[in-house]
Formats: sequence, C-alpha cells, structure tokens
Amino acid sequence: MKTLWIDGVEYKFLRASDVIRDSLALECYRIEERNEKLVCEAFRSDALHQYLFSQFEPELPLALIEHIGNVARELLGDFVD
Repeated sequence: MKTLWIDGVEYKFLRASDVIRDSLALECYRIEERNEKLVCEAFRSDALHQYLFSQFEPELPLALIEHIGNVARELLGDFVD
C-alpha cells in the first residue's frame, strides 16, 4: 500500500482483517531505519456499525490522523451484517 511522508517521517498503511473484533482495519506504521512500528489504526466494526480509531503512540501529526480517517472510510467500505 501507499506510503505518506509528513515532516520528514515516512508512514505506511496496511489493510487487515480482524476476526476477533469482526472488523476490517487500516493500520498505520511509522518507518524508522527498516523497522515498522504500528502507531494507529482505523477500523470498521461490523458488530457495532461504527468506524473506530485507536492510537498507540502519543502526539501523532493531525495531518496523519485526518488522512487515515478519510482513507479508511473509502478503503474499508460499508458495514457487513
């Protein structure tokens, strides 16, 4: 999936499914010297019929959060019953 650069930091996005939470997720990883660290995710909860956001690192750029929110709605699609 595509990468995004914000203030000299590279972020990578990965679409994933989660059977336990009955959802699809758009995960966001920060790339640091060949290492990838999960920093946040947006996921579509089919059980709750909501899009939810989880942040695993403090003080992420607002531009990143706005980007993942917009992209997640498009890529994760409609709720499944």
